[in-house]
Amino acid sequence: MIFSTTIAAMLAAASLGQCLLSISLLLVRKDPHKIYAPLIVFFAFFSLNFLTTCLALFIPESSGAVWYNFFEISSFIGLLVLSPALWIYLRNITSNRPNPPFYEDFWHFFPFGIGLLVGAFLLSLPTNLFEQMVGRLEGPKTPLFMMATGILFFTMVFWAVQSGFYLVVIIRRLLKHQHHLKQVFSSTEHRELMWIYTVASLLVITLVLSVLNIFFSLIDPFQFIVDIFDLILISVLSHWGLRQQIALQSEIKEQEVNTIPLAETEASSAKYERSPLTEQHISRIEKRILELMETQKLHLNPNLSLSDLARAVSEPANYVSQTLNGHIGQSFFDFVNAWRVKEAQQQILNSDNTFLDIAYSVGFNSRSSFYKSFKRETGMTPSAYRSQAHPETS
Repeated sequence: MIFSTTIAAMLAAASLGQCLLSISLLLVRKDPHKIYAPLIVFFAFFSLNFLTTCLALFIPESSGAVWYNFFEISSFIGLLVLSPALWIYLRNITSNRPNPPFYEDFWHFFPFGIGLLVGAFLLSLPTNLFEQMVGRLEGPKTPLFMMATGILFFTMVFWAVQSGFYLVVIIRRLLKHQHHLKQVFSSTEHRELMWIYTVASLLVITLVLSVLNIFFSLIDPFQFIVDIFDLILISVLSHWGLRQQIALQSEIKEQEVNTIPLAETEASSAKYERSPLTEQHISRIEKRILELMETQKLHLNPNLSLSDLARAVSEPANYVSQTLNGHIGQSFFDFVNAWRVKEAQQQILNSDNTFLDIAYSVGFNSRSSFYKSFKRETGMTPSAYRSQAHPETS
């Protein structure tokens, strides 16, 4: 028992230390604090989960019942903050306008305010009644006990619904962000925020296990799983959250990004109905784009962006984007990578270079993106394409 308590305390202490370190690093960084404030809030409230375990080594449970009750309820009510905080952080780093007024985000934490009232009510209960309710959900069938149990159960169900809602919103935001990147960049590696999917998955697992632990007092092996998942979640979020830059504005000027709103996820004719561009103007832009791609081989630049192409064509970025999406029928990402694949096909046919060398020479930043684009454009892998062209070599 002492050994398991010590191991649990060590894992909790590691997670708590990581949370506090991340908070301190975020507070002193030069980036606008408003952008990363939700991440600070997330670490602060998540750290409450580890305080009770750490205190177990220093305060006997019998003499510190009030403190244990306080931190158990605080950590549980704090769950209502985690999903909204993660969502606001994601919105901040993917938004064209990452500094919205505070009142726009205030409503996200309204459930937490209700949770504070619930927590105050539960802490006002007699200690013996509280301990019977939390951990066993058993006690005297008095009106007070039944009401407290009902409130606690409703709060848990509300948290589950809230977490599911924000998980869906987070995934939708990531999908829109990834689409938006393809309207602006020819290479989206290290910008797609795929690590957020890992964080969201770990958060769901750790929160579910934490609630089960609060209500059913999981046995030691399962408690270790909870502690390990907590530590992994904090480590992943600390590593990526602290190094993540604003996904769009760090790469391209705001006025250029704003020409293609993030909310617009599909190119359609209705999207451009009120555009001032005429068919003749669009045709001129298309002709100029194709001419530059052919003669100057702009696609060979691995960091080519929509703004680079717009400057080369001497047209606004939104005009170029409209021409690509509405007239040519391709996003900027697909258009440029189609040219890269076309260039790669020539090299595969006329040289013995490795596929990785070819990928880098035509503008791709990774082997995986090269293979994915090549398969999309040709319907086969580079090796199959080379084998088809040179069957005697294969």
